[in-house]
Amino acid sequence: SPVSMNNLGWFLASVRKKYDEAEPLLRKAHELAPDDGNICGSLAVLVEALGKQDDEAERLHRRAVERLPEDAEIAWHFARFMEETRKNLPEAERLYAKALELEPENTERQTYVAAFRLKREKG
Repeated sequence: SPVSMNNLGWFLASVRKKYDEAEPLLRKAHELAPDDGNICGSLAVLVEALGKQDDEAERLHRRAVERLPEDAEIAWHFARFMEETRKNLPEAERLYAKALELEPENTERQTYVAAFRLKREKG
């Protein structure tokens, strides 16, 4: 099933760093369930990790956020992409704020966002 492919692909990519094995699984899962926000998010993170298709990664991140607007993890991954890859700091700020709104108890993310904001203020 697409969900099983996504789970295995995510494990291979995020834990094992076996991107070459994860990519066909995640692409097939996305082909079978193109509107599944979790699958879009997984494939976006993989494509981003491969470092070659920023436009595709952004499109997939956007789709994931649209499909799962109440998922803090999806918003967080997209925020990091917008900050680190696209250098779109206003968009990253908006997404970080959304992730914190959805998961206010996450102290690790609170600390990261505080440092991000301080860095932005200092220019």
